[in-house]
Amino acid sequence: MNNTFEEQWLVDLPTSWVEKRADFLCDSYRITVDPSQFGDDLVAHYSIPQVQETGGPIIEPASDIDSSKLLITTDTLLVSKLNPRKRTICIATPYGDHPTVASGEFVAIKSDKIDQRYAYYLWCSEKVTDRLSAIVQSVTRSHQRVNPSDIQKLPWKWPPFETQRRIAQFLDEKTACIDALVEKKRALLDRLAEKRQALITRAVTKGLNPDAPMNPPASTGWGIFRHIGRCYH
Repeated sequence: MNNTFEEQWLVDLPTSWVEKRADFLCDSYRITVDPSQFGDDLVAHYSIPQVQETGGPIIEPASDIDSSKLLITTDTLLVSKLNPRKRTICIATPYGDHPTVASGEFVAIKSDKIDQRYAYYLWCSEKVTDRLSAIVQSVTRSHQRVNPSDIQKLPWKWPPFETQRRIAQFLDEKTACIDALVEKKRALLDRLAEKRQALITRAVTKGLNPDAPMNPPASTGWGIFRHIGRCYH
């Protein structure tokens, strides 16, 4: 990464915030487990596609998982190494009585020195996404991967812990409102799509005059048989 980029990286952050690399505040965490040890038991699996689709895990038999995974025993921030533009990031939570695992393509971040929700929003931010996208190691455009150390050693100016907590709470509330509006919009679009389809069907089957006389329904074969039966009585 060039010097100009590094010089500009943190200049627009409050001067009172403390500059430190994330790895000075976060614990190293990478406990792996072979899912085969759970036999056919159900496990909660934070896979890359599932997190991209729902933000959470899929419950599936451990026997359906074919490689070692990260073991999730406490709430853990997961940041995907793959295609940073997709922002495959979540806070993984142990799932009830099911063993909980996550793809090895995630970098696990845990710390009691920073607010976890603030850290989640930080790694989701456009600023961090741009940085990680600028330093990907790429074989093809669709298979870009960030070095885990570049995720773990993210340089940042950190606000006081209480400020982090308030920022995260503010973002929780505002994003929940936006998500609710998106759901209402999606429901409205679904209803409009149904109305559009009904309009097309009505127009092509009844024309533009809904009061126009229509042919009666064709007689069924059973009606004909009943008519023939009456002729023999």
